[in-house]
Amino acid sequence: MRLGLVICLALVSARVHAQPGLEALSTDEGPLQRSGLFHQGISLEPLNLGSLQAVTSHGKVAGIDFGIALHYDLGPNWSLHMPIEFGEGGFGNGAGYGELAIIPGALYRFRTHDDQRWVPYVGGGIRVGYVGIGRTLVGFPLTVACCHDWGDDPHHTGKGDPNTEDGSATGGELWAGIEWNRTRWFSVQLAGAAAFERVVATSILVFRETLGLRLSI
Repeated sequence: MRLGLVICLALVSARVHAQPGLEALSTDEGPLQRSGLFHQGISLEPLNLGSLQAVTSHGKVAGIDFGIALHYDLGPNWSLHMPIEFGEGGFGNGAGYGELAIIPGALYRFRTHDDQRWVPYVGGGIRVGYVGIGRTLVGFPLTVACCHDWGDDPHHTGKGDPNTEDGSATGGELWAGIEWNRTRWFSVQLAGAAAFERVVATSILVFRETLGLRLSI
């Protein structure tokens, strides 16, 4: 629902700001260039923060997500995008979820002129990372009767929570969002993501809604 709202806002904004007269344009504006202060198309997103939801056939959990991202323009519209995301939530009783993922991919941004204030975008990438997930969410019985916080190791065994399964995970991820360019070098990103992965023979859907800051040169 929230991801659909982001897409709708992005498409409406693209139509509005593509109309002449609705935004001040330079009369001598040349061909569309790469983004950034010096049109180099190199950007760093030092922080994005938001919510995360992980859903399996055995349950769901909500938590928080934060990360960083690198961005390189291939041209005026297409760009390479590589976020690194960390998410965690659902503490206790074998229902936790945590992830660390690198997601290289590509974006298409609906840019029509260099000083466009609102820029919608869509894209996707491949998820590669490490996931810890509670046994309840993968359909396994709890190992112990008592409840520990996700990742706890009260007996210092070095094995972490006995009700957590972990391992590497790969999958795909789709992106949609809109960026507000305050200047050519600073923008705010409102983004939504939907991902699919498999861990311990279980299919997991992961959704994120984040707000980020981007610096561009």
